[in-house]
Amino acid sequence: MKKIAAIFLVIILSFAFLVSCGSSPAPSNEEAADIFENSTNVLVDYFVGEPYWVAENDIEDLEIYEDETVEFGEWMVYYKTNYTYEQAVDKYSEYFAGQLLDDFMSVYFYNDDGTLCVKAYGGASGFQVDDAVVTLVSQDGDIYNYEVTFSFLYYGTDDNGNDFVDIVQGVGTFSLQKTSDGYSLSDTDVCYPVDYQAE
Repeated sequence: MKKIAAIFLVIILSFAFLVSCGSSPAPSNEEAADIFENSTNVLVDYFVGEPYWVAENDIEDLEIYEDETVEFGEWMVYYKTNYTYEQAVDKYSEYFAGQLLDDFMSVYFYNDDGTLCVKAYGGASGFQVDDAVVTLVSQDGDIYNYEVTFSFLYYGTDDNGNDFVDIVQGVGTFSLQKTSDGYSLSDTDVCYPVDYQAE
C-alpha cells in the first residue's frame, strides 16, 4: 500500500513540475513542416508581390482605397482600407507570433489611427517554399526550435517568353510558439520581413 502511495505521489509531483514549467507537447514533425511552409509562403507572397494586391486577395472583404494614401516619401506609400489595424493583427496571428508578427505588420502595413493601411509598392522575383523536412532541435517552454531543409521553387519567364520553374534546395532554422489557437511561426531565417525601403 505504501509503495502504491509513493508511486502515486511521484506521478502527482511530476505532473505538477510539468505544469509549473508551462511547457506543452511539441507538434509532430509533419505538423511543424506544414506550419513552416504555410507561414513562410505568406511571407514570400508579400515579399514577391505588391503588398496591397496580396492583402486584397488574402484578407476576406478587404477594400483598398487607392485614392486615399498615407505617404512617407516616394517609396513609402500606403493605401487606406476598410479594415482596422487590429483586424489584420488578428488575421496574421494565425500564422505569426511575437516579434515576427510585429515586424511583418510594420513592414507591409501602417496603423493610421486604427485604420489599416497597406503598402503600395514592393515585389521581387517569384518563388515558393515546398517539401519541408524539419528536425526539432530544442524546446524552451512553449517555443520549439527547428532545423529545416526545403525546396525553393523559382518561377520565371525566359527570353523566348516561356515560363519555367527552377528548384533549389535550401536549409534554415525557425521557431514555433504555442498559442491559444495552436502553433505560430515566431522566428525564421527564411524570408524574414525586412523593409528595404526604410532608408
